[in-house]
Amino acid sequence: MKYLKESKFLCNSTTIDFYNKTIKNDEIICTATILTTNFKLHSVQSFTAFIYIKFNRVLLRLENVTDHYVTFYEHECAEDKKDENCATCTWNEYGFAHYIRLCSSGNSCEGRNELYLWHNDVGKSWNSKTREVNNQCAEINVTSVDPLSGTMAGGTTITITVKNHLIFEENRTVMVTVAGMVCADPRTSGPETITCITTPPPDDTIYAAPSGPVLVKYTSHERELIIESSQKFHYYVDISAGTSRLVINPYIIMVQFSFFVFYTKVV
Repeated sequence: MKYLKESKFLCNSTTIDFYNKTIKNDEIICTATILTTNFKLHSVQSFTAFIYIKFNRVLLRLENVTDHYVTFYEHECAEDKKDENCATCTWNEYGFAHYIRLCSSGNSCEGRNELYLWHNDVGKSWNSKTREVNNQCAEINVTSVDPLSGTMAGGTTITITVKNHLIFEENRTVMVTVAGMVCADPRTSGPETITCITTPPPDDTIYAAPSGPVLVKYTSHERELIIESSQKFHYYVDISAGTSRLVINPYIIMVQFSFFVFYTKVV
C-alpha cells in the first residue's frame, strides 16, 4: 500500500467520468456521479461500465474479471435480485477482457437485456453483435449432448442440455447444428434441454463420416449468441439398418480379381 500511495494512479472507464480518486487504508476509492438522464436518453433501466485502475500506466488486473464490470441501475435494486434470471460470462483471452450478460424479462432490476462487450488494456472497448462461447463459463455452456453418435442416414433424436436455456431463448430463434449439419426441428423439452433430429450429411462426405461439436445459436433482432459444446458428435454407417450411404475408408485396399472364361464347342 505504501508503494501504491506513492505511485501516480488513475481511475478510468469507457462509459463514465470519475471526479475523485483516493486511497484510504487498504482501499482504492473511485467516485463518479451517474445522471438519471443517461437512462432516459437510451430508454434503459441499467448500463454496464468497464472500470479499470492504472498505477504508473500499468493496468491493475483484478483476480476475477467480472469485478472490472459494474452495472448501474436507474432505481435501487436489492443485491440478491441483481442476478436473478440472468447469466453472466467473463474471461481473459489474448490481452482482451470479454463480458457477456443476458437477462430475461423476469429480472426486476434491469429487465430483458443482453450485452456482448470486450476491452483491451488501454481501455478501448467494442460492443459486438455476435459472440461465440466455447466452454469458457459455467453459466453459458452446453453441459451435455446425448447421444454422441448417430447414423449417416440421419433421423437420430438428440438431447442437448444448455445451462440457462430459458433465459437465452426468450424472444429469440433457436438453431442447432451437429457436426456441421443442421439439426432439424429444435424444440425446448425442459428448462435446460433442447431436442432435435439429425439430418444426413451431403454426398461429398462419403469418404469420411463427419464428426464435430454441437452449436446452439440464439438469434434476436439485434444480437446473436453461439454456444459450442466441448463434446463431439460422430456420424457412422449403420450396416444393420441397410443404409444406402457408402463411406469409403481413406486407406483403399486394392483387390485383384481373376476371371476364367470357358469355351464349349458344339458338334
